Amino acid sequence: GARVVAVPQRRGRRDELEREGVACAGGLREARDAFGAAAAVICTDTSRHVADVTEALRCGLHVLCEKPLAPSHREAGGIREASMAAGRTVFVACCLRFDPGLKAFRDRLADAGELLSVRIECRSWLPEWRPNRPYKESYSARAGEGGALLDLVHEVDYALMFFGLPEQVHGELINHGLLGIPVDETASGSWRGPRGALVTMELDIVSRVNARFVRAAGTQGEIGYDLLTRALTRMRPGDSSMTERIPGAMGDVYEAQARAFLDFLSGGSPGELATIEEGMNVLAVCDAWRRSSLTGCVEKVLP
Repeated sequence: GARVVAVPQRRGRRDELEREGVACAGGLREARDAFGAAAAVICTDTSRHVADVTEALRCGLHVLCEKPLAPSHREAGGIREASMAAGRTVFVACCLRFDPGLKAFRDRLADAGELLSVRIECRSWLPEWRPNRPYKESYSARAGEGGALLDLVHEVDYALMFFGLPEQVHGELINHGLLGIPVDETASGSWRGPRGALVTMELDIVSRVNARFVRAAGTQGEIGYDLLTRALTRMRPGDSSMTERIPGAMGDVYEAQARAFLDFLSGGSPGELATIEEGMNVLAVCDAWRRSSLTGCVEKVLP
């Protein structure tokens, strides 16, 4: 286990945490000096990630940073430079890497044969994400921080992990005017992976019926995983479909991710934790997606 020291940012939050018995510090340096902190988990608003991660590195702390690593690939470059200068490691919290159903999906991709196409969807209703906090007051409602694309980069991350980094992307970002906030409410994108499969992705934060799944079709059949029902499905020519329920709950991925970070801090392997390079690749795809939406053209991914 590890001792947790909170560095709260919101007004009044420190009092709440201390009433609950959580140790609190006024800053990362105090957390290090007064409590012996060796690492930091950065889960502030996206616009603060570069400054907060850099401060943690200057304090000599290893870092697990909430996704996305930064608002853009260019800004994330500052984190990479600071990490190299400090000799400390930064990981990106892309927790779906620890979903056992997605791992099973990846392990069985070969059953589909040569991959031809992949479809990934993640749809939800933003006001339901944080019921105790007005959604218009969160970072999700701010341009450059929130929106379907940046808020749902988990899908981009595992797509790159499973199917490779593309050379170019075609994408569209749409604000339907449904939420009254200046961000993309729908993000629709596609690219061809390095092994030839066409990857299409639909992300939105305005659907009242939730959906979250990945399906891969190949020359020998189809493999799919539904992250909400935890159903792994396989279909092959001449066979009836086979469905397997993956045990566990969605919250398990956070615990698994935390264990991986603690294992790294203890001298072990970081396992599936996303590296700086992987986090920056995600942002390179998002940047190309955003440029494509502006130009209407296919745009190169510039990692």
